[in-house]
Amino acid sequence: MTHAPLGSLNSVGGVATEINAVNYVSPRSWLATSHFVLGFFLFVGTIRIGTEHTPCNCTGSHSNNIFWFGHLLI
Repeated sequence: MTHAPLGSLNSVGGVATEINAVNYVSPRSWLATSHFVLGFFLFVGTIRIGTEHTPCNCTGSHSNNIFWFGHLLI
């Protein structure tokens, strides 16, 4: 077998002997890639929002907290 079966995850969307087979990217691949990229950015954004910290007087109330470095996160 010289190429992946049509419709498989490794398929480029056409038979390998077609002229446009090298440059062709299937809509399924575009959709999967866009969802992966957007999902990654949403995940990173959620992490960033979750680490935001409201200002406090910090008079020692966090001195015993192992996550004290959270104040330094940008």
